Amino acid sequence: MTLNGTLEDFSPAGILKVLSADARTGAVRFGGPAGCTVYLHRGQLYFARNEGPDEALATALVRPGRLSADDWGRAIDASGDRPMVGELLVRDGAISPDLLASVVLSVVYDPLIELFRDGSGEFDFEPDTVHWLGPFRAFPVDAIMGEVRKRVREVDEFADTIPDLGVWVEASRTLPGNAAQVTILREDWELVTALSGPRTIQELATELGRGAYSTARVVNRLHQAGLVEVVSTDVEAQVGTLRPAEPTSAPDTATDRGSDDEPRNRT
Repeated sequence: MTLNGTLEDFSPAGILKVLSADARTGAVRFGGPAGCTVYLHRGQLYFARNEGPDEALATALVRPGRLSADDWGRAIDASGDRPMVGELLVRDGAISPDLLASVVLSVVYDPLIELFRDGSGEFDFEPDTVHWLGPFRAFPVDAIMGEVRKRVREVDEFADTIPDLGVWVEASRTLPGNAAQVTILREDWELVTALSGPRTIQELATELGRGAYSTARVVNRLHQAGLVEVVSTDVEAQVGTLRPAEPTSAPDTATDRGSDDEPRNRT
């Protein structure tokens, strides 16, 4: 089956639904400024990535409490040219399948949100093209598309507060109003404690191992609760620094530096 055209004639959701209905396996490459590639296995979606370096998943996974750099490296090496990194991580007990699926979804939503908001240009379906992660778990296209549409609406709704992912975030100095205490979610607390100094949303996402738009949702929720401030420039943000930033001599990154204890990427 050959399927190609432009996003002026077909919506991304419409294209993916056609391929899902036909239970196709392969990759849909969307061009344009918000270009990305979506991977399907027997009509279900298992990964999506933008056209930049394919390092978002490694960055999100290789961190304390999720996956060690050694386990990641072993899975990469053992997979060779086979698209089964995810399967090997789960089979070898390096990470639970549910946690891996959760992190994958957080990474997958970012390029899909960009595509649904600003997608333009051409698209082309490549049968049997696979991603090196492999379809260790695949998700119904309708469910993913429904969630993406919901998140696009949310992004549009908080656009006045968070116009882009480069805005700066800092913790509020005091609790809102006369509050003596607040109750927040676990993911909210993790973000607040990451604010040793002002951070952009993109920096917070990398530090926390989350998707950027998932991080923006949490920032917006905390902003509405009066627990963080959002400003447009680093100059404004630095005025309200609460405490010194953590040392940055040994950042937790996912780039391949050729060291045995650094996470490695696949391209």
